[in-house]
Amino acid sequence: MMTPRTAVIDLAELDALQRELGDDHESIPAMIGMFVADAPAHLAGLAAAVQAEDPDAIRQAAHRLKGATRVLGLAAMSAACQELEDSARAGRGAGLQHGLEAVQEALAAALPALQGWRPQR
Repeated sequence: MMTPRTAVIDLAELDALQRELGDDHESIPAMIGMFVADAPAHLAGLAAAVQAEDPDAIRQAAHRLKGATRVLGLAAMSAACQELEDSARAGRGAGLQHGLEAVQEALAAALPALQGWRPQR
């Protein structure tokens, strides 16, 4: 569940991933670049599913986006995606637009945080 204290980015997650990768200092920046490039299209698909009131498409789109956010330590966005996925699964139509807005806000906060991350050397 997302709370006001949910971190935008869990730097410990990215640092742990970097330690796992060892001397490979290019993979995480490449993953971040792909996420930044792909996120608008994923968000547009999610928005279209919400507008169409298609709970299966919402659930699937939110789940895919949640997976990418977890890998990159985007705690707030992952939580927002989980809440939206849960709302779609439970058929809570009234909360879907609010859930989409939470995901959009989390993405807006996440992008600068991601782009500012640098690998520890």
